[in-house]
Amino acid sequence: MVKLGLQRLIKIWTTSVLSASADYITSEVGLTYPELAEMNPLFDPKKEVVWGGVGGTVVQILGKALKVDKRAVSILSMIPPSVPLIAAVNNLAWITWAHRKYYPWKECPLLYPE
Repeated sequence: MVKLGLQRLIKIWTTSVLSASADYITSEVGLTYPELAEMNPLFDPKKEVVWGGVGGTVVQILGKALKVDKRAVSILSMIPPSVPLIAAVNNLAWITWAHRKYYPWKECPLLYPE
């Protein structure tokens, strides 16, 4: 049986929880704008956490079983739990795009100095 370090598993699962939380929060903020809608109708943050954590753990197990370099395995095992961050950044971009209509641009002193 392959033994994994507890510290690595904590990093993987913490990253998975935080990135799925970021995706969930930005999705909820984005849904407050009438112009935006959820692009993924099957969005479930609990499944994102589980699949991200399981994916990173499987990469750790395979890397240890195949005797791959520890640093390479550590880097590769952080990819599955970090995937929801891409969706969170995309959500932030769409929120910025939607919010441009509501910001009082005439009151911005950088654009319209007195």
